[in-house]
Amino acid sequence: MAHCVIFPPECIYWRKLEDHDQIKKVILPRIKELQKDKNNKNPFNLSNFTTNFANRSKFLDNEHVESIVWKTIHEMVTFMCEKISFDFTAESHIITDCWFNAYNVGEYQELHNHISAPIENNGKMYHPSFSLIYILNDESEKSSIAFRNFNAHRPFVKMLDSNIIDMSHFPTVKEGVVIAFPACLEHMVRPVTTNGRVTIAFNVFSDIK
Repeated sequence: MAHCVIFPPECIYWRKLEDHDQIKKVILPRIKELQKDKNNKNPFNLSNFTTNFANRSKFLDNEHVESIVWKTIHEMVTFMCEKISFDFTAESHIITDCWFNAYNVGEYQELHNHISAPIENNGKMYHPSFSLIYILNDESEKSSIAFRNFNAHRPFVKMLDSNIIDMSHFPTVKEGVVIAFPACLEHMVRPVTTNGRVTIAFNVFSDIK
């Protein structure tokens, strides 16, 4: 009898929100108003864009969070469990961070990940698990997001193949799409080609069993 064990995969999952137009109509004006706040300082020295990461004001309603975050994570975990027998067990999740990033032509964000220390909440330990990017407004023809596997070499690929996954190669990654991925996966935003690009980012922690 043969057996096989799979390391947890660095999966990138995305889906188009059916209610994107309604969400954008409500949320984009709120973000444009928040962009006027002079306290929105960019804390990332190697990046060039506008963000409320350091001065996070609430701009999403609960129904938006349900559609953007929780439905996406449920679909991602279900897909991975069914397709690759991914064993992920967590009774609950919490959003620890939510912020917007706004870009104009030529602006960008450096390569980074969202790893941080576990936290305790209501007597449970929660660990960094998922990060999400919701493309709220983007008139670009191609996505500016790219991911990098930080391992020196990936299994079962040619030695000289790149460890970069460039989302511009996927036409379905555009405005209205939510991208979910492991918090440890490095990613960046290459210089954008149009003004007014706005994304919303989330960090999700889970009580992983």
